[in-house]
Amino acid sequence: MRKLMIKIGLFILPFIVLIGILEVGLGNVQDVYSYKADLFKKQQDQIETLFLGSSPTAYGVDPSYLRANSFNLANLYQFLDQDTALVSKLAAEMPNLKLVVYNLIPPAIELGSRNTEVEILTYKYHQFYDTRFDHWSDWLDLRAYSEIARFGYRDSIDYLLKGFKVSLLQGREFSEEGFVSNSSVGDAANEGETNDEAVKKARIATLITPFQAQGNIVHNQQLIEANIKLLQARNITVAFIISPVMPQYAALYTESYKDTKAFMEEMELNYKVKAYDYYQDNRFSKEHFSDYLHLNSQGAIELSELIAREVMPVYYGKD
Repeated sequence: MRKLMIKIGLFILPFIVLIGILEVGLGNVQDVYSYKADLFKKQQDQIETLFLGSSPTAYGVDPSYLRANSFNLANLYQFLDQDTALVSKLAAEMPNLKLVVYNLIPPAIELGSRNTEVEILTYKYHQFYDTRFDHWSDWLDLRAYSEIARFGYRDSIDYLLKGFKVSLLQGREFSEEGFVSNSSVGDAANEGETNDEAVKKARIATLITPFQAQGNIVHNQQLIEANIKLLQARNITVAFIISPVMPQYAALYTESYKDTKAFMEEMELNYKVKAYDYYQDNRFSKEHFSDYLHLNSQGAIELSELIAREVMPVYYGKD
């Protein structure tokens, strides 16, 4: 029996060693989420203003144009379930936090990551920020703990063979304050310009529709309301913005825009949360966009300067 156990131990030992090497090595492979988490943690104690949202915020708000100690914690496909999970975890860990700004660009309150291709973000944020889970079953998912499960077995072996010298930042440039620069000046907005409304809708649908569901609306609204109560109990102010989009995008989400505005008005009535609407602001033209939804670097400067002039003084006074 003893010999059998030794043989079994010798057989599985290489697999245990391989798993250990993979877990440690993969922990050093950076993607846009882990990289931003590292940036955030370096200055977490000093941050006074936090901007949240998905890629339109990540590409659209440059904190270097705002007052000191602002940070852009938005990221690609970061929906309200991740935004609110971050706030719930971090509010008590940021001693200087004074203002949290949500970008509720329509149809943000209809979007959810659960059971979609970006569901992995929930597990990444548990690893990077120790966020809590809404569902008990998430605690049993290996992606919450294992780097191998998070990257997938095929990619894990591929990165091992490359000596873990892999970057998944895909050429994106981050500022120290979390802003992601997008140097495309109108190219993507002009390229492939079409008058075919069906084509326009199809292009936008690939970005939004897979994550959109009416069933998410009440859940997301409840998450935001709970965050507002949590933050205000800590004397932290909440504000909403709606970042600008091109007319082709806005035309497809007129009802979502109305629903978003109605929710904002309710939050202002109940909790005095102010909203700043740049959604169809005529100070933005197609030269400010890289596509229908995302600002380029020129547009980000314009939006950030507007926020600096029109939003920040409301909460911090005129510097």
